[in-house]
Amino acid sequence: SYKQETGVLPIKNSTEDTPIYRKYRIDFDKLRDLNLLPNPPSDAYESGGVFEYVLVDPENNPTVKVIDMTLVNAVQKLKNDIDLYYLHHKFAPLKDILAEGRYSIDFKALGYKKPLTVISPYSGRQLSFVLDEKANVYINYLPDIYDLVKQAGKTFKEGEDLRPLLVNDSFYAPADSLPYTMKNGEIVFLVKDKKKD
Repeated sequence: SYKQETGVLPIKNSTEDTPIYRKYRIDFDKLRDLNLLPNPPSDAYESGGVFEYVLVDPENNPTVKVIDMTLVNAVQKLKNDIDLYYLHHKFAPLKDILAEGRYSIDFKALGYKKPLTVISPYSGRQLSFVLDEKANVYINYLPDIYDLVKQAGKTFKEGEDLRPLLVNDSFYAPADSLPYTMKNGEIVFLVKDKKKD
């Protein structure tokens, strides 16, 4: 209704750096201004809830999904700890190289007794974290994507982002996620070739 009336989607401003699944956050004020929705849903972040409402596939088929802000907050807290560590040591607390520009985190170096995890909104399992080459923190959705690729029972092209598998049959958009793809029958991080950027 909002798009029919205004020609645009009711979304908040974002920047080029905004991760793809948080780029199209629903602006409930815009819906209220046109009397389309009196208040945000009670579980929306704006109402004191834990969900940020977003649109996926805005160009072709705008679909409402939610991002669990408890996951976003966990990533932010860990990022703050890593930034503090970097400030004192001048290097990030990297543990193992998982792929080019993708690393596991040395939680012992950060002072944690055991590695931090978050609960997946898709499977309920514990998911770990990943760092990129700029020490940005992401949730590692690889176990969930592995299950969905197996269930799909089809092949995916190399270079094709597999995250839509998480989104398609779920209410959730993957917060703080990196792209994954298939390569030689294996699921790997999709790392863009910097020479092509």
